[in-house]
Amino acid sequence: MSYIKSIMFNNELKSYKIYGEVETIISNLSKINIFVGSNNSGKSRFLRNILTDKKLKFNFGVDELVMYNNLIKRANKEISAAFDGTPITEVGGIKCIDSLIKIEHLEEGDNSQLFLQLMDNLKSVSKKDIYSITGHSTNYNIESICEILNSIPDKYIKEFEDKKLNSYLDEKKFKRIYIPTLRGLRRLNTEEDLFEKRTYVDYFSNSEIEIFTGQNLYKEVLELLCGDFKSRKHLREFEEFLGSVFFEGKTLNLIPKIDSDVLYVKIGEEKEYPIYNLGDGIQSIIILTFKLFANKGMNMLFFIEEPELYLHPGLERKMIETFLNDDFSTYQYFMTTHSNHLLDLTLDLSNISIYKFHKEINSNGGLEEDAIFSIENVNDGDTSVLQSLGVNNSSIFLSNCTIWVEGITDRLYIRKFLSIYQKVKFDNKESKIYSEDIHYSFLEYSGGNITHWDFLDSGEGMLAPMKHNKICNRIFLIADSDGYNTIKKGMKSQRLETLENYFGEKFYCFKAKEIENILIPKIIKSTVFKLNDRRIKDPEKEQDGKLFNEVQFSIEDYKQINLGEFINDKINEIIELKAKDDINFIYKRKKDFQKGNSINKKIEFCKYAIEDITTLSDMSNDAVELCEKIYDFIKENNQ
Repeated sequence: MSYIKSIMFNNELKSYKIYGEVETIISNLSKINIFVGSNNSGKSRFLRNILTDKKLKFNFGVDELVMYNNLIKRANKEISAAFDGTPITEVGGIKCIDSLIKIEHLEEGDNSQLFLQLMDNLKSVSKKDIYSITGHSTNYNIESICEILNSIPDKYIKEFEDKKLNSYLDEKKFKRIYIPTLRGLRRLNTEEDLFEKRTYVDYFSNSEIEIFTGQNLYKEVLELLCGDFKSRKHLREFEEFLGSVFFEGKTLNLIPKIDSDVLYVKIGEEKEYPIYNLGDGIQSIIILTFKLFANKGMNMLFFIEEPELYLHPGLERKMIETFLNDDFSTYQYFMTTHSNHLLDLTLDLSNISIYKFHKEINSNGGLEEDAIFSIENVNDGDTSVLQSLGVNNSSIFLSNCTIWVEGITDRLYIRKFLSIYQKVKFDNKESKIYSEDIHYSFLEYSGGNITHWDFLDSGEGMLAPMKHNKICNRIFLIADSDGYNTIKKGMKSQRLETLENYFGEKFYCFKAKEIENILIPKIIKSTVFKLNDRRIKDPEKEQDGKLFNEVQFSIEDYKQINLGEFINDKINEIIELKAKDDINFIYKRKKDFQKGNSINKKIEFCKYAIEDITTLSDMSNDAVELCEKIYDFIKENNQ
């Protein structure tokens, strides 16, 4: 099913306006569409209006509509040409300009008849029809015009059929189901669904709407159980879904007992019990998902009021993931919510659109002024939505965990490593890809500044350290060893031990001096080759990179020492060797790769290095091990 991409408002929604777009069209709709706003902001009224509009005007936003309108455009051009050079402007209802109508929005019902009717009109135009002219000219041949008009339809009807536009414009009907806030599995009356009756009285007294409140679940399960093979299959799939998702894969059966109006549940080897003995959240999930399985394969529009009622945030995620399941590809959902957790999921999952509703009163001094409702399609992570819900930023739109690194180059290297590592896992279907600033974020603590945090400082009063758990309490901390993992002495060594004791598995100290020291030789060689001294106009005269490429070494040769000094020494060694072998060899170095106790131009070095790190084979075992630990940490904090 192609999802509805836009809907044109009907007259009942004249008080609604779209912010920044065509005021009478809500666009950018997705498979799941979430309407959010403060209480009494008009979102539920808008949802119910789409629900009851049996002449819904919509657009799937697909190529077929573009093809159809291009066809109409070309046909109109030929019609206009038939009138060229004559004062005639219309014959038998066929106008010389834009006689055929383009379709911007389909209407629920059969749209193909409109095109065929237009073609029939062209075919039947004759000189006997009433026609209009401008002025009093007699220089025209009405019969010739009619013959041209009569010849146009056959070509376009054939193209219409060849492109299968008739099937696109055929009758479009949607089955609609409304799930109100007034719902529950505990029966209030054995004779009728009081929740459904109340909902009809309040909202749909003049409409025939299918409302599902859960009150008749016993009856509906019984009908599926006693129905045809497909119905029984759908019920079995629903039971398997509940068992696998919510009951650790145990076999689950829904049992409509004879001489009872209560559905019973049997889970695994447990004794069966009434369905209302399940937790309120599971009962709510059953109400929200039962109709998905009962109507499988049909073109369905679901309208749900506040689906988050009684749901733990984890169940909200399960619900949304179920809605998006490929098994329900013919479904589209519209829902109202006050849940910041549902909005959080939109950062993580695709094919969801959010619309923020806001009410204003046009005050003209009267006592009964009309309300105007504005709708704004907001981007994922737009924090203005939080304000309309009265939610603090601390509740949502913050990444779920942080990775603390010493500086910018650590962040750039690890970002590149993690990108390659995740892609390999995803391609092997081992796991999902997590996104920076959604599932995790980096924080640079600038080396020695780590001592200003409370996990290394127990000071109090004005000298008290910064409290990390007031900013984020899900931390994976990475530190350079600076050689102290082999030489256990000094303040840095004590600091690393303290951090390891505090964070445990959430702490990683490089088994190398710095992150540059875990780069493999191939990457270091290619980077040195790129780092030509800018003072030298002719790069060919800058031989450092070429000379360094001739040196043979392994990662263990430089893992625990200053990498810049190592590069300098290796280049100097080969210069001395070449000078011994060739008395004419003269090369005076212009570049120094060492700066202090580290490498010179670290950021530039990093940028060149990560250009050449493209596959897992370009990463050392240490880099892969680090990625494994970081990935597991991110996964743990995004369950």
